[in-house]
Amino acid sequence: MRAFTWVLILPVFLFLLVFATKNSQEVDLFFFFGMAWKAPMVIVLFASFVAGVAFGMVALFGTLFRQRRELSKLRKQQRQQETGKTPALPDNTPPPSEFA
Repeated sequence: MRAFTWVLILPVFLFLLVFATKNSQEVDLFFFFGMAWKAPMVIVLFASFVAGVAFGMVALFGTLFRQRRELSKLRKQQRQQETGKTPALPDNTPPPSEFA
């Protein structure tokens, strides 16, 4: 299995290495108030990729925390049902629909 993983990783690494060497010319990034930044294109592309990944992770945090909170609440209800302390349906659960 390790060999199969390396067979997949090695071509990707080589592709990215060749891509980086082909895009080593400098580019200018102009910001507000006349600020400018000169950097190799591969650095700019990598920085924008990392920023996109970071923004994507931040966007998922709300959903992740909501699901964890709901999961812990459901586990707590399950433990209480197993010990016989609460009815099978919680008070805030709507009744089953006739059309479902």
